[in-house]
Amino acid sequence: MKAITLILALLFLIAGITTPALAGIAPSATIRIDKRQLTDVFSSFRVHRQGKSAMLNWTVLSNDVASFIIQRSYDGTYFDNLDEVGVSPNHWNKYKDNTDPGFIYYRIIAVMNDGSLEYSPVEMVDIVVHR
Repeated sequence: MKAITLILALLFLIAGITTPALAGIAPSATIRIDKRQLTDVFSSFRVHRQGKSAMLNWTVLSNDVASFIIQRSYDGTYFDNLDEVGVSPNHWNKYKDNTDPGFIYYRIIAVMNDGSLEYSPVEMVDIVVHR
């Protein structure tokens, strides 16, 4: 695991991408999307519209996840942190986001017990408000 963390750190360094430490992630921070998305931790991630809200559902394969950071984007490139949530004991996790209408992009960051970060794929939902 240390070797994987070291390799990822070197790749981020080479690519010029910085990954904020857990302590440095503020709820309003904006983070550029990592085009090379890691899915070793996530077995599924889906987003669907539920009324005027977005419902996020995901499952994980690993028991080494400490928490999840929920991120939202309106352009699919720059993501803002919405919340940090705990891990469900049964590996099924969900989150409801009351958001504005339009095309909304989401991703989940798994904060691992060793402090490393694993990113879910990006999912998009179209929130429509009927008048």
